Amino acid sequence: MNDNSLYDGILRDLSSGEFQSLDRRSQTLQDIFMHLEIGTTTTAFSLIPKLDDLEYEQNRAEIAKLAGVRPSALDKLRRQDEKQKNEGKLQGRALSLPEPVPAPEPQDGAKLLDDIAAQIRRFVAADVVSIDAIMLWIVFAHIAQKAPVCPNLVFSSAVKACGKSTALDVVSRLVPKPLSVSNISVAALFRTVELLSPTLLIDEADAMFRQNDDLRTLVNAGFTKSAAQVVRIVGDDNEPRLFTVYAPKAIALIGSLPDTIESRSVIIRMRRRLPDEPIERLRSDRDQGFQPLLARIARWTLDNADEILAQEPEIDPSLSDRQADVWRELLRIADFAGCNWPQRARIAALELCAKQTDEGDLGIRLLVDIQRIFSEQPDRQKWPTQTIANELNALDDAAWSEFNAGRGIRPNKISRILTHFDIKPTTIREGNKTAKGYLVDAFAEAFLRYLPQKGNNVTNTTNYLQDNGIKCYEKVTVTFPKSNIQNDGQLFDSTGEAFEERPTFTNDDLAIVGRVFEQLVESEKARTGGNTVGICIAAWRLASAVKGVSFGVFDAAKAYYDKLGYLKEKRGYVQLTA
Repeated sequence: MNDNSLYDGILRDLSSGEFQSLDRRSQTLQDIFMHLEIGTTTTAFSLIPKLDDLEYEQNRAEIAKLAGVRPSALDKLRRQDEKQKNEGKLQGRALSLPEPVPAPEPQDGAKLLDDIAAQIRRFVAADVVSIDAIMLWIVFAHIAQKAPVCPNLVFSSAVKACGKSTALDVVSRLVPKPLSVSNISVAALFRTVELLSPTLLIDEADAMFRQNDDLRTLVNAGFTKSAAQVVRIVGDDNEPRLFTVYAPKAIALIGSLPDTIESRSVIIRMRRRLPDEPIERLRSDRDQGFQPLLARIARWTLDNADEILAQEPEIDPSLSDRQADVWRELLRIADFAGCNWPQRARIAALELCAKQTDEGDLGIRLLVDIQRIFSEQPDRQKWPTQTIANELNALDDAAWSEFNAGRGIRPNKISRILTHFDIKPTTIREGNKTAKGYLVDAFAEAFLRYLPQKGNNVTNTTNYLQDNGIKCYEKVTVTFPKSNIQNDGQLFDSTGEAFEERPTFTNDDLAIVGRVFEQLVESEKARTGGNTVGICIAAWRLASAVKGVSFGVFDAAKAYYDKLGYLKEKRGYVQLTA
């Protein structure tokens, strides 16, 4: 007699001869099947984590079939229960980022922006345009999740001890859900952003981006909301899942960011504070007025986010497409706040973009210096690549001589960079010798496309400038006088009397300054509906700088116009006298 027959006989005896099969399933498993049969599925699911691993694996498929779910759903139930049991055993602490509590009363936008800028100025030594840019970005962080793009805020300096970390600390106290990270993995970044939508504060980013190309790629992808997502495989079933990497990011570093990140950023150049630039010490043990201001920002953006994002700000045509994308979101805020903030924001955009334009792009720097070399020898049309390399390495104010461990930039490096601009070397002949090199004409299109261009000459026979991007006008009347610069460089006023000073500017410079003024006048007329408008001198100066006129040359050209008596100036604004 085998063991099963013995057990069956015992069962018959205990049941008065009626046979009952032995149910070897645990009571928990029996209860699960019972609840599934009577339809109390929730109770059945609550019992699944109580099964031991072996019994669960043997009955997993049958339970899932009766419940009408995939087996992976049951696996998830067990993992969640295990996670809760192990919560107290995990290293670190649970990540929780508090939401700012909005102020109880509505806020006046212009007054709020004034107060934020004043608060930043208490602790950060920076110029006015930088303070304004920081302030606008802080407010933007509160509506970033609704915006189509998310520019970064970057504090950079040449050396340490320039106030970058302090500035980052100030920002952290005024943005929603700040999360400071000095080092973060790619996996941690996209999972944190997906779960919590924080404002990321990244210090010492120079080391971080240098060591992690994947992280740099993810930060790049986080600029445009529609593209700010990554795909990762998760779970036992290797299911592909989407994770967002869209979040406002404030970054501090020594040196420069990779070009692709810098072009998506508002760059604040930090410098060491001078003795006559007093600021308050930022303390970690005191609030110093930040919480009430944070609550006011939260209330204003909560009340007005949709209206702010509905603004269509006017963008200065001198900004590149990428710069326009970055600043459009900040200009929306300034335009909605009103008062003098639309003008202040545009001045900040022009000045900061003028500092930033192409300075970090190796290819653009190469084009700028080659154009400079060509201009010093205008009669030469053929340039061997080695000769270009020698000229570049001889430039005292450029870094080409530091390439290749101090041996200077090589011809093959020049060729590789220029290939990106579709400029290719050819064989050129000089005397009896041939060498690989370039024709000057091969650079013409690249110079036009990538380098700032000065305007066309203004002749002495017309006072019209052809339209150069001003809408609704075929010609724009230049109400400035003719330049009156003779071939020998002598200046004359409107009565024909000679000025004593020799000019420090050209007809081209005067044309650009005049054109910019007319563009600003027409823009302001269109905005206000008035016939007589004043133009902010700072905006005029910065817009001219973007067009290639240095501040010094602008000041000289404006002084020339002042002496001619065609301008009247008051409190930083200027109008034509007639």
